[in-house]
Amino acid sequence: MDWKKPWRSKLTGRSSRNCESSWPESTFKKVKGLLGLAHRAGKLVSGTTATRIKLEKGLAFLIIVAEDASQEIKDYFRYKSREMGVPLFFVQSKLELGLAVGKSERAVIGILDRRFAQAIWERLREMDHQDQDHGGEMNGEIKGL
Repeated sequence: MDWKKPWRSKLTGRSSRNCESSWPESTFKKVKGLLGLAHRAGKLVSGTTATRIKLEKGLAFLIIVAEDASQEIKDYFRYKSREMGVPLFFVQSKLELGLAVGKSERAVIGILDRRFAQAIWERLREMDHQDQDHGGEMNGEIKGL
């Protein structure tokens, strides 16, 4: 799916045309590009169940969660990422997270490759330093590089 093309969510009826990213444009493009590469390489998993399974197996190196996900989902990934020593980052919305990976709304995504995770983490940290109002929360460091 081309992220620039407008589409309407089947679940919410919201249109991507009305979605303004809270991320700085240059950072959004960098993160989106890296997420797209990770997805095409098979190193990205999206959705709560798939991400949970990979995290529990120790295969996830970075978790990104939407702030508008259910409290149960946010609490679970907050707890489990600390337990597993995996960095966690929050973004404002499921729609924003879905657009970043070229899909419909996503509550959670996981990065399954250490190098992709490191590159994405660095961009997210840049964003966190540039714009404190984006809704991000960072937990942990990526080890091994």
